[in-house]
Amino acid sequence: MPAGLTAELAGYDGMAQVYGAEAEVAADGTYTFPDVEIVPGRAFIVSVNYQGFTFNSDVFHNLGDPLSNPIELPVTVYDTTTDISALRVDRLHVFFDFTNPDAIQVAELFLLNNTGSKVISGEAPGQPVVYFELPEGATNLQFQSGAVGGRFIMTEKGFADTQPVPPGSGSQILFAYDLPLSRRTTVRIPINLPVDAAIVMIPQGSMTLQSSQLQPMGQRQIQGVTLDLFSTTDLQAGSTLEMTLSGRMSSPINLQTGQTGALIAGALALVLVAGGGVYWYVRVQKLAPAVESNAPAESESRETLMDAIIALDDLYKSGQLSEETYQQRRAELKERLRAMLD
Repeated sequence: MPAGLTAELAGYDGMAQVYGAEAEVAADGTYTFPDVEIVPGRAFIVSVNYQGFTFNSDVFHNLGDPLSNPIELPVTVYDTTTDISALRVDRLHVFFDFTNPDAIQVAELFLLNNTGSKVISGEAPGQPVVYFELPEGATNLQFQSGAVGGRFIMTEKGFADTQPVPPGSGSQILFAYDLPLSRRTTVRIPINLPVDAAIVMIPQGSMTLQSSQLQPMGQRQIQGVTLDLFSTTDLQAGSTLEMTLSGRMSSPINLQTGQTGALIAGALALVLVAGGGVYWYVRVQKLAPAVESNAPAESESRETLMDAIIALDDLYKSGQLSEETYQQRRAELKERLRAMLD
């Protein structure tokens, strides 16, 4: 890490920040925070601002065990680039909902992977980083996080995301929109980035999906809703994912309260094994309308935290998380839930 930067240490009890300190980064790239009180249940994180971007350490959560060595919270910083050639999509998830009898609601979740060694950013803070094109006729654009005029910028054919993409996987973007519904509707989804694999989900008993690009993967039941799954691989940037929906719903779709609108929420990842590969299905919940707003984001709910704990348990049982990471993250979630219930 370059010398002369400032490292900031923050301590949290539940959701509230209760501690803060700053330290200058030395010539050898190290920083030290002396005489920090380690309180059981308190979580700590270090952040560094570099070239206009904030980089964070992992979170340390004190579970009450005695400490024999100093706590190490390293932060990796990266240079930036506007070149998006190293950016691709590990997984694209498309979900169709027919709750509204007059429209198809389509949710798209992109799990991004920056395969380079630099943060991909815009020409300046707040400038477009990645462009997304919407199908012709799309209306009522909504986002999981952010809003038009904030993180997102409307363009002639869709929108642009201004959030920088750090190296590695883990970045995601989730949005939804409406398309006109008829007895036979062709949906053409523009592909702006190379996609390694795509999975399309449609509630069973709704409409029939046909596509020369997609292979059927059978059915899965998620959150009480049976879904027909379809998949494809190796979609090239500049191509189109095309499918036709036809027929009438043979039975009503039984979406639970809180699932109305059938929008996928990227916060909760449930492992779904299909066709020999591991796919991520994310829970259905309502997204924020794409309108300009300076209002703060809605705070997390008890249900969200409980769902996150369940998902974490599933990931650990399937071998996707180490024991240390699992215990640490579970304790953090339980502490936040306890603080909410107090």
